Amino acid sequence: THTLNATSNITPVNWIGNYNNGSTYTFNNSGFLVAYAQSPNGCITYDTLYYTANPIPNVNAGPDLHMCNNQDIVLTATGAEIYTWTPNIDNGVPFTQTSAQQMYIVTGEDVNGCIASDTVWVYTYQPVYADFNATPMTGEAPLPVSFINNSTGNIIDYLWDFGNGNTSNSSADSLNHEYLMPGQYTVVLTVSNQYCTDTISKTIIVLDFPKPTFKIPNIITPNNDGINDGFHLNLQNATDVQVYIYNRWGQLVGELNDINEQWYGINKLGQEVVEGVYYFVYEIYGKDNSVVKGDGFFHVVK
Repeated sequence: THTLNATSNITPVNWIGNYNNGSTYTFNNSGFLVAYAQSPNGCITYDTLYYTANPIPNVNAGPDLHMCNNQDIVLTATGAEIYTWTPNIDNGVPFTQTSAQQMYIVTGEDVNGCIASDTVWVYTYQPVYADFNATPMTGEAPLPVSFINNSTGNIIDYLWDFGNGNTSNSSADSLNHEYLMPGQYTVVLTVSNQYCTDTISKTIIVLDFPKPTFKIPNIITPNNDGINDGFHLNLQNATDVQVYIYNRWGQLVGELNDINEQWYGINKLGQEVVEGVYYFVYEIYGKDNSVVKGDGFFHVVK
C-alpha cells in the first residue's frame, strides 16, 4: 500500500486517474502516476511518481506436526527475511509445548517490507518407554536368556533385535532366546505407536567354550554291581568322542562313539573279555572346536 501525498503552492493537487491526494491505495503492478495543480490563470504544474509493486512474500510455516510431548519442537518458516511467531517462539529454535494441540501463526516480512502470514498446528502425544531385564546377562554357550518386558505406554509395535540376526515382534511380558556361540550381543528393544518411539539396548556376553575335560579310570569291574562296571572318559564340554579298545594281542575288542557311552567288557563278538590289561586310543572333540588325542591302559578285574 502507498499513500499519495503530493504538495504544491497551488491548490488543490489532483492525480491523473481515479486517485485522491492524501488517500492510500494498493498497487498490484509497477508504473507511473502523475500529480498536477492548475492556477487560476490556467497555468499547470505537474510531477510524476514511479512506484514499484513488490510481490507478497510466500511465507510457509511448514506442515502440521505430530510429536511426542517429551520431544523438542522446531518450527522453521521460509519465504521471508524476518519472522514473528504467535505464540512467541523463535524461528528455527527448539522449544517444548505443554498443550496437546496448538496453532502457531507466523508473520514474515521481506526486504521490501512486504508482509504475509501462515499457520501450522502442532499435536503432541504421550510418549512410550522401552525397558527390559535380561537374565543371565553373561555365561557360557549355549546360553539361554530370559527377557522380561517392562515397557510402558500406549505401545502398538514391538521389535526385539537379539543381536545375532534373530528378531521378534512379540508383545509378551516375557520371552526366551538362546545364544549358541560365544560373543557379545547387543539386544535392542524398540517400542512405538503411531507417533512416538523409544529404544533401549543391553549387551549379552556369551563366554568362550571351555576346553574339554575328561577323567579316565585305570580299572573297571564289570560285575553288574552298579559300581565301576564300565569304561568311559567322564567327558565335560565335549561334543563327540572316538575310543578304540584293544587287548594285549592288539585285537580290537570295543569302541565308544558317544560321549555318554560306556564299555562293559564285552568284545565285538558279544563275549565277556578276560581279566587283564587293555590298551585304548581316543580322540575327543571339544565344544571349542579343539581335538584332544591320546592313549593309555586300564585293567579289567572281575
